[in-house]
Amino acid sequence: MKKVGQILKEARISQGKTLLEIYKETKISENNLKALEKDKYQDLPEAIFVNGFIQTYAKVLGLSGEKLTAIFRRDGQKKEKVLLVPLGLKKSLLKGSFFWNPKTAVVLLGFFLITIFSIYLGIQIKGYFSPPKLSLDLPLEGQIVVDNKVLVKGKTDEDVSLFVNDNLVNLDDKGNFSLEFDLLTDEDLIVVKAQDRRSRETVIERKLKVVDK
Repeated sequence: MKKVGQILKEARISQGKTLLEIYKETKISENNLKALEKDKYQDLPEAIFVNGFIQTYAKVLGLSGEKLTAIFRRDGQKKEKVLLVPLGLKKSLLKGSFFWNPKTAVVLLGFFLITIFSIYLGIQIKGYFSPPKLSLDLPLEGQIVVDNKVLVKGKTDEDVSLFVNDNLVNLDDKGNFSLEFDLLTDEDLIVVKAQDRRSRETVIERKLKVVDK
């Protein structure tokens, strides 16, 4: 029994039409038309498009698109009842879409490890060049202070040196600090400085309003 490509080609030739003329009428590329006439489904797009090509081509030639697409499906069902496309097309689709194999797995694993390492390295480099973290909860900007006594409270990195107005302050094992600081006479500014072992600094200043009782 004739295949779809053979039927289309014989009908085209009998009507004296060239592939170029068919292309102009159907907008199907000449390469796809040639592959279709030769039943080279592996050179064509997915089956749904092939069905569309067949119906469009058949209409131009005055043939039944339904009958030709039925033949197309029949050719794909000769060996497997569940196969809806010709075997050549199935192999092509599987070859193009099923890319998972040991080589691909190794490449993807390598890419994944490189990505993870790059992220880790970036974090380490950022941490190396970044100044220490420092947050100051108290005092607040513009806070009123009575009798030159002010509560200084905040958090920084565990392995840094912390200074309040150039006075070294002790930290707990989590980097927290809290102390009542005595301001000098006429002193109305709290300067908190965190300094790491590489002499990188983070400084926070708070301007205060000092009043007497």
